[in-house]
Amino acid sequence: MNTDKPRHYFSNNEVREEIVQLDNNFFRITYFWGLKPNTLVFTGDEGIMIIDPGQRPMAGRLISAINRICSGKIFYLVNTHPHGDHISGNGEFSREIPVIWHDSLDDFTIKGITKLKNRPFPSCRHFNLFYTMIFNNADIWFIPFPGIHSGKDIMVYFPSWNIIHMGDLLLTQSFPAIGYKVQDYIKFLGILQETFPSRTKFIGGHGHELDMNGLQEYEAMLKNTVEEVRKEMKTCKNLEELQRRDILKEWGIYGEYIGFLTKDYWIESIFRSI
Repeated sequence: MNTDKPRHYFSNNEVREEIVQLDNNFFRITYFWGLKPNTLVFTGDEGIMIIDPGQRPMAGRLISAINRICSGKIFYLVNTHPHGDHISGNGEFSREIPVIWHDSLDDFTIKGITKLKNRPFPSCRHFNLFYTMIFNNADIWFIPFPGIHSGKDIMVYFPSWNIIHMGDLLLTQSFPAIGYKVQDYIKFLGILQETFPSRTKFIGGHGHELDMNGLQEYEAMLKNTVEEVRKEMKTCKNLEELQRRDILKEWGIYGEYIGFLTKDYWIESIFRSI
């Protein structure tokens, strides 16, 4: 396992391209256009797996980037959930490449994916279902966890490297896109910390990657915003007034990375969850 610091590459084209090498076998690719989704590329002796090909207008550049940094055939596309900013790029790849996503996991059991009958280790008790496959001589786990962000979310975990792509179950530089399920989501972040090893690297659907300390800091930020809204609600029960007061100004940077996930959105999410 490569323990060097990630290497960053940038293009000078109109839309900024960021490629971060997470390990010898893994690259995170992001185009700073639209909602800026993250693509994870896993490469090895057998070929390439692409997790969340992203937005269709950027697919051509994504393919060019993969050709620059990897060699081999693209064997699989994986979609962490069915939102367009993560999957519209699928159409620019060959139709012969199989797409693994929430609703196809059972179908893929005849093509090498196994549904585990038992939890792979005791700390996984909060998750009810696991699928696994071997590709590039490595185990890959697909862990369905629908209901917080969308009805069809899966996490993709590479235990040999302690790397997990969370899809939009984790937005590392913005408030989470979870509607009014604030307390459920904070509990979910605690479950992640309990389940996965301390050296795990979490790849969000948008934003930079986090280590376990970063995940804990993100959870603490959310808890602090909840307490701030709760405190202000003791003297003000009007949502619009709370938003006008800009009570989350201290955490304003998290309302800037993705346009619609603003401070006002997060105040309302907390307000309606209490």
